[in-house]
Amino acid sequence: MGEEEEEMEEHKVAVEEEEVQAQVYPAPLHSHEEVVRDKLAFMESLRRFHSSMSTKFMIPVIGGRELDLHLLYVEVTQRGGLAKVIEEKKWREVIAAFKFPPTTTSASFVLRRYYLSLLHHYEQVYYFRAQGGLIPPAGETIDRCCHLFLCVRSFCERNGMRRALQTRC
Repeated sequence: MGEEEEEMEEHKVAVEEEEVQAQVYPAPLHSHEEVVRDKLAFMESLRRFHSSMSTKFMIPVIGGRELDLHLLYVEVTQRGGLAKVIEEKKWREVIAAFKFPPTTTSASFVLRRYYLSLLHHYEQVYYFRAQGGLIPPAGETIDRCCHLFLCVRSFCERNGMRRALQTRC
């Protein structure tokens, strides 16, 4: 890579970093108590939140049913927020509120993933009253590593590669 290309790449990275740092949380439309009490206010404020953040918003489907994002938000914030639920290993309690059919596997992983993508930043504004720059989810890197490990483990199990699973890092 030539000197000019290196300079252009460094400038591109610097601009991208500035854009991320420049993004700030919008002001909340309601109090945390209001969005917990009123599902319609929650859904409206969540849609507007994603629109103002220019992030994709869709309601996921799990086990053939739309995921109740309001229930997910309420269950997680009742336990102190996402970081605390993860730290204190309370995902089973959160999952229990959903009454998923027994055929729904990996519920905690799926709920956690949707919470991170759809509700984490909303939680920062509405539950923790964060203002200013975005707050990254705690343990995001660990989540990606765990996901990769689970994919590799699943592949090895499906392909009869038990020895690979016994190898230690």
